[in-house]
Amino acid sequence: MKTIVIIGGGLCGLALGCALRRRGVPVTLHEAGDYPRHKVCGEFLAGCHPSLLRQLAIEPALATARRNDRCQWYHRERPVLNTALPKPVPSLSRFRLDAALAVRFQELGGELRTGSRIRGRSMQSPGYVDCSGRRPNPGSPWVGVKIHLRGIRLGADLEMHLGSHGYTGLCYVEDGCVNLCGLFHRDTLPARTTSRVDYFAALLRANGLSLTAARVAECETDPASFRAVAGLDYRLKPSRGAMPASPEQSGSTPRLGDASGLTPPFTGNGMTLALESAARAVPWLAAWAATPNADWARTCREVARGERRGAGFRLLRARIMQSWLLNPRGQWTLATASRLRLLPFRLIYGMLH
Repeated sequence: MKTIVIIGGGLCGLALGCALRRRGVPVTLHEAGDYPRHKVCGEFLAGCHPSLLRQLAIEPALATARRNDRCQWYHRERPVLNTALPKPVPSLSRFRLDAALAVRFQELGGELRTGSRIRGRSMQSPGYVDCSGRRPNPGSPWVGVKIHLRGIRLGADLEMHLGSHGYTGLCYVEDGCVNLCGLFHRDTLPARTTSRVDYFAALLRANGLSLTAARVAECETDPASFRAVAGLDYRLKPSRGAMPASPEQSGSTPRLGDASGLTPPFTGNGMTLALESAARAVPWLAAWAATPNADWARTCREVARGERRGAGFRLLRARIMQSWLLNPRGQWTLATASRLRLLPFRLIYGMLH
């Protein structure tokens, strides 16, 4: 068999490597960083079916995940919705999940090279797959921030708070820990402080979430878990790194996960979409590896076509929903519909997951 070379050891890259190794495909994975590591992420695998984990051979990596089954929405600190999720959702920190997937990949016989970057022409070689994550847009005003908390009690397993210029979510992960992750406009970023916890609290207050900021200030935090990332681009129109308009535009390197298009965090269940992206590509990549004279260009086109068919409409719906959630009028409309019990939560959840 020919070797598949995966660039990027996040959820998509590691899951793809595990699934290919279970099929006997030689896989080398290059990851610029190391494990374990914290990442800006909601750490909430909405819409993740157990059959997907079995297909990717990664069930052991999620064995310690917490199952969350209720969510509560707030609009400017006022509760507007408290409901059960259609199905319990596994939640696990990226600090633990990525490391467990890396171990699983090596248990299956994959070659993992950490601290290794692949750039330039070599990425265009047959058998190379780009799972390196999002392409930042310096002109985007959106910034993602996360931190882990202990000793904070939530109104539901998942809390979502709509603020004046963004939103934040809190959810239980493993060992009683709570992940606090938010998306905010850069105009609301406070001045730098000596404490990362104080910085996060000031950011929440700047977005009209003073009660949440007070709760964060009173609990125990893990400063090492603090992460921030800028240049997050959620525009509807295609941009650099977005999902190609047609399979022919995908070039000679398949792009999977966030490398093909950034998933809106509130609505798009990005962690599950990353796993699904890997699962869709496995049959084509495995067939190419096993066939001596297989056409790599055709494999790339079919992988890109599968991305569009499998996630295109959901990403479109998520980005439309995202535009409402980032707009004060849209927030007010959704909150009012929820208070009047006119918001079709399960229908919206099904369309996005």
